[in-house]
Amino acid sequence: MAAMFPSAVERVVLCCAGMCLEERDLAEGLFVVSNADDAVMCTVYAKEKIELLHALIYERKHLVLPEIAQPTLIVWGEKYRIFPLELGHRLKRHLGDRAQLVVIRNAGHAVNLEKSREFCENIIKFFHDSSFNDHNWQKV
Repeated sequence: MAAMFPSAVERVVLCCAGMCLEERDLAEGLFVVSNADDAVMCTVYAKEKIELLHALIYERKHLVLPEIAQPTLIVWGEKYRIFPLELGHRLKRHLGDRAQLVVIRNAGHAVNLEKSREFCENIIKFFHDSSFNDHNWQKV
């Protein structure tokens, strides 16, 4: 939306987004598991989960991320094992100076639930801070 309709979107918040996945990530050991079968965490709908993971990792075309001109806050859980922190840093590098990566300590996949106060404080600060790119944001 931000890339397609820049005049309609002032700011963007991305949270633990697996947008910078590359096929080499599995081979190089970025993930805790080395294949999609091992990544399925429970047996309910196991076949469907395996198919989804295979499609996400192996069958997708190389994702070309759009350029986002708006100030962007990237929020990531430090202990997020599904999409490791390296992907957050990769996303920050892609977006450049118009983005800020905030890493919330001792939080994982559900950072918005696990550390809801810190999560919300950072988002509120982001939307209220008119000098966002000049602000010294810190790890929480």
